[in-house]
Formats: sequence, C-alpha cells, structure tokens
Amino acid sequence: ARLRAVPGALDAETARAHADAANGVTPPLCVIDRALERLAEFLAQAPDQTIYFAPLRARLEAPANSAASSAPSSVPSAAPNDGGHAVLARAYSLVADQIVPAYRRAWAALSDLRLRAVEDPGVARLPDGEAFYRAALALETTTALTPEEIHQAGLARVKAASAQLDMMLRSQGLAEGAPGGLTCFFRG
Repeated sequence: ARLRAVPGALDAETARAHADAANGVTPPLCVIDRALERLAEFLAQAPDQTIYFAPLRARLEAPANSAASSAPSSVPSAAPNDGGHAVLARAYSLVADQIVPAYRRAWAALSDLRLRAVEDPGVARLPDGEAFYRAALALETTTALTPEEIHQAGLARVKAASAQLDMMLRSQGLAEGAPGGLTCFFRG
C-alpha cells in the first residue's frame, strides 16, 4: 500500500509545482538543481537497487532465525511457501512501472521550471513576497517584530556569542585571530 501511494504523492507535488509556477512562484536555481541532482541519482539506479525495493528485499530474504526477523516489522510477512517472491515481484513491478515513471515526470517538470528559475533565493522577488515573509516570520517567531528588528536582534546575538567564544578561547591560550576563523575547523 505504501509503494502504491508513492507515485500519487510525487505527481501531487509535481502538480503543485506547476500550479505555483503558474502563479509566479518558482524555487530558486540552487533548490531546483539540487532536486534534479537527487532525482537523477534515483533514476540512475536499477529498480531493484532503489530505496523502495532493496530494503524490502533484504528484510524478506533475511534468514528466518536472524534477530532482525524476530523483531516486530512493518513489512508484510511473506507466505511461508513462496519465500516472499510474490511480494517482491509486486514490489518490483510497482517500482519499475509506477514509481520510476513518476520520478521521470517530476524530473521533466523541474527541468522545465528550471528554464524560468532565477538565482535569487529570497521571497521578496515573489508576488506579495514581502507580505509572505512577514507572515512567515510571525508564524515561525510568534512575535510582531519587523524583519529588520529580527535581523538586528540576530546580529546582536551573534556579536554576544562571538564575544563569549573569544573570551573562552583566550582563557585557553588561543589569543590570535577572530573566533569566526574557527568555523571551518568546526564544520569538519
């Protein structure tokens, strides 16, 4: 049932993207490019190697005496006489015949949207973008502060955190450079 729901969910998202684009709302290029990259990675796989099929096969083909098979599972039990082959055959068919084509439709739709996309990720470029941004801020921050007030509050917090970090680093004998210079170290 979950596999049968995937193509409809993908097609609904594709339709929503078309509807948004018809209203002048498209994701920025960086978002579209990343989504296209992920879709292409999926489409490059054989159906039996996808996330929709491979884990199911692994669970159904696991030895009956393994600890994994004794744990509760959301995977339907295979009939004892067919070893899960019928379940796998139905799953493979759903992936190959319905899910992969839905991914192709999504890829084609995003490729088309990319032709009209812009690099600017800000919502100010969108119809009623400033009003949308203010509404999103109110929803996410539960405050009536303006975007500029929130920005200034953020800058003040970064300044305070940097000063505190600088003090801690100096107490450890790290007195050269700014605390921000360590960000590449912490990012790994």
